[in-house]
Amino acid sequence: MTDLPRRVHPTWEATRDPVYVLQIKRFIVFKDPDGYSYDGEGFVRDDADPEADDPYLTDKELVSKECAFEYWESESVWFTRDEAEGWAERHAYRFPSGWQVYCMCAEGRLSELLKAQTDRPKEKAK
Repeated sequence: MTDLPRRVHPTWEATRDPVYVLQIKRFIVFKDPDGYSYDGEGFVRDDADPEADDPYLTDKELVSKECAFEYWESESVWFTRDEAEGWAERHAYRFPSGWQVYCMCAEGRLSELLKAQTDRPKEKAK
């Protein structure tokens, strides 16, 4: 965690009106892998040993077999990276496939709202 005031950002982040998007990894299965069947919980090898530790294919194995693809879905938007990462770490059980925080510049009305939240002192009218 950094001790920077809200809306003050380190130089390695975006420099103009940054927002932080919490993204979660998702998988879409578009075909059944050869030699596997779906049993309601996952894909199991047709000739799998029922006493094996973990007979199920993982999401990454499905992607490597070209039966699924992965993508990142935006979950929420935050003012700071620390807030987004802190919330994601506390709720990691909701994202078993993974999560990431992505910095991007705000545009339009969101940018105006963020400018109103900055800690910079306002200039007095002359």
